Amino acid sequence: MSNFFITSDKTFNYSLCDKYLMDNVDLLDTSINGYKVCLNHFNKWLSDNDIKQPTKEDIIRYKMYLKDTNYAINTKNAYIKAVRHLFKWLNANNLYPNISEDIKGFKVKSGVIKKDAFTEKDIKKVIDDIDTNTIQGKRDKAIMLLMLTCGLRINEVVLIDIRDIEIKNNQYIVNIQSKGYQNRNSTERDTYFKIIKPVYDAIKDYLDTRPNKNGYDPLFTSTSNRALNKRLTKQSLSQILKNRFRASGYDSNKLSPHSIRHTTATLLLKSGASLYETQYHLRHKDPKTTEIYINLNSKELNTSEQDIYNQVFNSTIQDSIKVLRDEINNLNDSQINNVLNYIKSLKQMEV
Repeated sequence: MSNFFITSDKTFNYSLCDKYLMDNVDLLDTSINGYKVCLNHFNKWLSDNDIKQPTKEDIIRYKMYLKDTNYAINTKNAYIKAVRHLFKWLNANNLYPNISEDIKGFKVKSGVIKKDAFTEKDIKKVIDDIDTNTIQGKRDKAIMLLMLTCGLRINEVVLIDIRDIEIKNNQYIVNIQSKGYQNRNSTERDTYFKIIKPVYDAIKDYLDTRPNKNGYDPLFTSTSNRALNKRLTKQSLSQILKNRFRASGYDSNKLSPHSIRHTTATLLLKSGASLYETQYHLRHKDPKTTEIYINLNSKELNTSEQDIYNQVFNSTIQDSIKVLRDEINNLNDSQINNVLNYIKSLKQMEV
């Protein structure tokens, strides 16, 4: 096999990289740009260490180097993944042995959601705060309602065209390209979601502001002068949503555009949906991913700390709580509603 991985002037063989990326044209533009960034990082490390013909030991050294950096775990894994994909392709084309075949990524702690979800009250405030007297406001409200009710990812939203909305069985639906099927050159849609009337009304209200549109146009477009009427990018949509969060007073690193999808999951489970129903709606391949939300809900509703304190210092109250729980468990739905209404009336009397 050829010894041309690094050129004589210690720079990466970019013609080789270009060929590699061209063989992966099915990737989205953002994915290709991501691979370029990762390979540039690997190239710099090779040059800094004067490595012209890397070996498996060098890949292990590169991984150890990444381990000692302050990069986020997902960033480290992205760098490793790009290197593994490259050498796999090189080997398949008889250009260089796959020296990264057994190199694994960094272990990600399971059962952890890094971003918060909104409460019912908070997400309602964000949406209600949007001024729908403007084109931007009409668009942003439609986007947020569609994402919330359908549990869509940002990259799924930006790929929707106007023609992807249609009527099926007397119900408006939106056809989408889901995460595992996306291709920047493809128009094929692999799944659909129902659009309930309030969401459809918001979308129609927005589309009515756009003249000379046709079915092949993007559903959501930019209103900026530089990209007027062009398809929103993932980056621009992310910024739009973050700005909406901040405008309603929710400026936190724990809240991201993906928090809307987390909110969809928690609201579904709170509404009484089963694990399977929630997994199906969110299109999680592994039910363990969905179970994380169940654990979070259970944690939120758990009163163990107060129960322990009451058992020691307020035993009479704790005994009453036990009796109340037992009685509630024996009530039917109608009786439970009567109890809830009675409790509400007592609280109003206190006010």
